[in-house]
Amino acid sequence: MVAIGGHRVVLINQARFERRGWSWRLSTLAHELAHVLQYEVGGGKRGTSAQWIREGFAEWLEMRVMEALGQADDAKARQRAIVRLRTHARRRFPMTDPASPFRAWMDQAQTQARMPVPALSALGSFPDWVEQSRGEAGPVLYDYAFIAVSSLIDQHGVPAVIRYFELFSGRQDHAANFLEAFGEAEEEFEQGLHRSRSWTGPRGVQITESPRNE
Repeated sequence: MVAIGGHRVVLINQARFERRGWSWRLSTLAHELAHVLQYEVGGGKRGTSAQWIREGFAEWLEMRVMEALGQADDAKARQRAIVRLRTHARRRFPMTDPASPFRAWMDQAQTQARMPVPALSALGSFPDWVEQSRGEAGPVLYDYAFIAVSSLIDQHGVPAVIRYFELFSGRQDHAANFLEAFGEAEEEFEQGLHRSRSWTGPRGVQITESPRNE
């Protein structure tokens, strides 16, 4: 671990941190300071706020900081994340026995293509996140969280995300706080996310993105 953000503190592994260039250092600090903000508005506690929202918002804020410094671009950052998700989805499909019926292979591929990443409910706690990061989807978890939270912000705005974290200062109920902050259940949001963005498989299945609300 290179750095970790907590309540009013960022702890840094200085030996590892200093090996990297300034652009990487700045982006890392922006990410960890986003976690500091989450603790601050949450009353100094991590609480039971969903880890995918915590990491996705930290990725989003990191990108915006770097964009303000002229070292990143929102649209390009999203597209890179989408491409990595697409590549990950395609890598998940080893060919089955060539003797097996092609229809059966296609049915298997189409089923798997719908979800190349874990359900958001499987990314709720920090232990959940760590477990998933060690699995097949590990290389793209941050990309997925970034895209998911970017979609939340497109639909509901940054104040709604801040409000979500604020609610944990008084109530440790992720489902209720998500509903109050965003006006929909997490399951409804996830269904909409996957309707608007097809997480790809092989054989010409494409990722499509809904237009952004500027």
